[in-house]
Formats: sequence, structure tokens, C-alpha cells
Amino acid sequence: MKNLTLMIAVMGVFVGQVVCSATDFKRRAWKQEQANQQEKQDQQKRKESTPEELREIHQAIRASIVASRKADFAKAIKSIDPVIAKYPKASQLYRYRANAKFSNGDIVGAIKDYDQIIVLDKKSGPYLWERGLALYYAKRYKDGRAQFESHQKVNSDDVENAAWHFLCVARQQNLETARSNLIQIDGDTRVPMPEVFKLFAGKCVDQTVIDAFEKSKDKTGAYYGYLYLGLYYDAKGNEKKSLAYIEKAVKVNPFRPESLMGRIADIHLKIRGKSKIESKKK
Repeated sequence: MKNLTLMIAVMGVFVGQVVCSATDFKRRAWKQEQANQQEKQDQQKRKESTPEELREIHQAIRASIVASRKADFAKAIKSIDPVIAKYPKASQLYRYRANAKFSNGDIVGAIKDYDQIIVLDKKSGPYLWERGLALYYAKRYKDGRAQFESHQKVNSDDVENAAWHFLCVARQQNLETARSNLIQIDGDTRVPMPEVFKLFAGKCVDQTVIDAFEKSKDKTGAYYGYLYLGLYYDAKGNEKKSLAYIEKAVKVNPFRPESLMGRIADIHLKIRGKSKIESKKK
């Protein structure tokens, strides 16, 4: 009996490893697909561009990244501005500037740049998940919903995409409709994404998410756990609880500033804090 129990336990671990491996494979495949798409764009640009243009574009992007790492987003934007003015069809520049604008609180400006990427390269639309985030904060929930539905076609195993889609639907309509339209995700095993999905589905409580990342002692998991708890309550209209969780996400954040998702908690506080101040003035 003990041997049978041991065999079952071993088989359970093996199956779990297989599921995780399959999920990791799909995630790597998606990242590779993004990299391949970027490489195709770069190859096309190299064919169309002079060495001088490529050098200036590369230098502008590098300067923007360095400035973003120091959280100097105004400088990151200024690093890109003159090069875009000189080479307005260089689509890769718009994404860096859009992310810097987003991080600096200029949501309208960021969306304008994301949209310009699509104008220059129509195939890039589904990959612009950042645009969906910006649309959410711009209160363009219907457009945000459409962006995340589009992104689902190229990234099908990501709880975060389902969560942001939920946020847009909840704001556009209501929580019940958001739950009934929650995009089904089965393969995202990152801590604490299975629990985050259950939370948005109404099948667990806050502590379930917290227990998941505390048990794993995963700093990245703690950041995302607090972030999505905060966003969940943002969708529910509970500003006090939302901001409390987002502030915790900021405190445990292990990411470098140049990562947009690593900055989204700070961006959220900047945007919600600004709107709160403005409403008090009125």
C-alpha cells in the first residue's frame, strides 16, 4: 500500500512537471514568435534604411532604455522625439516612446503612438498588449476589450490577458458580465496566476492568492499577486482596497524600471492619485 501511495505521488509530480513544461513551451513559443516578428520587421527596415538611419534609431532606443532604467521618462521621450521627426516611418521607435509616455502618465499620447504602430504595420495590432492597458486607463473600455480579445489569438495561455479583458468588461458593463465573458485560461502555472484567475472568476478569496505567493516565497509572484488583487478591486470600484494592494505591489516590486509591467503598479498610483487630486479640486 505504501509503495502504491509512493507511485501515485511520483506520478502526480511527473504529470505536474509535464503540464508545467507544456505551459513553459507555449510561453517560450509565443515569445519566440514575437521575436521572429520583430526580426522580420528589423530585416525589412534594414533593407529600406541607410546605415546612418539604423545607427540613429539604435542610439535613440538605447538612450531611451537607459533613461527608463533611471525612471527618467521625460528624458526617454526626448531621446526618441527628434529621431521620429527625422524618420517617421520607423515603427519600432513608437513603441519605446509610447511606453515612456505611458509611464510618465501621458495616456492619450501613448495611445496615439501605439495606434501609429498599427498604421505603419497592420500585423502588429494583436501583439500590442500595452495598448490595451493604456485604453483601460483612458476609460476606453470597449476598445480595450477588443485589444485583449485580439491579443488572445497570439497569446492564448496568459491569465494576465484574461484579467485585463475582465477589467475592461467590468468597467464597460458590470462584474457579472465580466465573469460570464472571462477568457478561459488553462495553462498559466506562474505563481500565483491560477489563484488570480479563480479570484476573477469569483471562485476564491484574496487570502487564497496571498497564500499562494507567500508559500512559494516568490518575489515576482508577490508583486503580481498584490497587483492583480488591486486591479480586481479597481474594477469593483473599491478604491481604498485597490490602492492598498497596489501600494504593497510597489513595495515588493523586484523589476527594473524599464519593464512596463514592472512599472504598472507605479503608473496606476500615478494615474489614480492624479484623478483623486483633481476630483478634490472640483
